[in-house]
Amino acid sequence: EKLLLVTLMLPWAGQDVGTHTPTTTGDTARQSATTSTTTTTTTIPLTCAQGGVCEVGQTGPGGGKVFYVAGSTFTSSGSDCGSSCRYLEVATSDLSTGIVWATNTSFCYAAGSSVGNQNCESNSVYSNIAVQATSRTASEAIGMGMANTTRIHTRLTAAGDVSLSSYAAGLAWDYSNNGKSDWHLPSKDELNQLYLARTAIGGLAFQYYWSSSELDDSNAWRQSFVSGLQVVGAKNSAANYVRVVRAFG
Repeated sequence: EKLLLVTLMLPWAGQDVGTHTPTTTGDTARQSATTSTTTTTTTIPLTCAQGGVCEVGQTGPGGGKVFYVAGSTFTSSGSDCGSSCRYLEVATSDLSTGIVWATNTSFCYAAGSSVGNQNCESNSVYSNIAVQATSRTASEAIGMGMANTTRIHTRLTAAGDVSLSSYAAGLAWDYSNNGKSDWHLPSKDELNQLYLARTAIGGLAFQYYWSSSELDDSNAWRQSFVSGLQVVGAKNSAANYVRVVRAFG
């Protein structure tokens, strides 16, 4: 448990009575007053926002609400916590009520190709050098949302010069709150954890939300916050909401 130690220095007045040696009638005793200091140490547990232990529903360091507590540390490449992440927090409001997952910029990969020169609405953000199917499966796990967001940003904005305000992961990439800028579009499994904690978090719409996990060339995963079902969503559909999250330790 992480604790904050507070030390207080408290003055204490006491008396040290001197020796009385009578010399004349009515002589009074000489007294000398002394002052000492008492040290008191108080142990105050750190709050979740300060780096202490967190529970679902508490405010995290980024000013969001904690919605996932891992049983052991996990890795979120690109996040401040790196390989020592323990929690996920979610921003307190939606960044969009309808935006596409990808645009038609021509910097994505056709099936089996390692040349990024295809329309991103209907082709993969993954090169076949890394084997596209394997990359898509890996992208679904808890801890992968930041890497997914980085991958989408790399193809659409770093390569394609697409405005960050034009697609879901771009909004996440550009978001900063409470001094934290490592927010991301949640992976498929991270988004499901948010759905499971929706009552404790509050404020989530009864709508479909985008994940950052690519399903195939033309589609990505999204989740209904009415039924909880995770279903296919066309990358060029602007019918899905965006709520960003971040990992921390």
